[in-house]
Amino acid sequence: MLDLAIVGGGPGGLMSAWYLKRKLGDLCRITLYEASNRLGGKIVTRKFDSSPATYEAG
Repeated sequence: MLDLAIVGGGPGGLMSAWYLKRKLGDLCRITLYEASNRLGGKIVTRKFDSSPATYEAG
């Protein structure tokens, strides 16, 4: 079993975790470290009261 650490929960870190898990499956255990209280980096999805649509604001 490979223990992998990914630092950063932005798009690059999330994609790396997804890709490695997809390729290695149960051969690896991935831990993702992120300093912020949410994942996604600068990507933010917002919904405004005046519109039923959601907007990407990041």
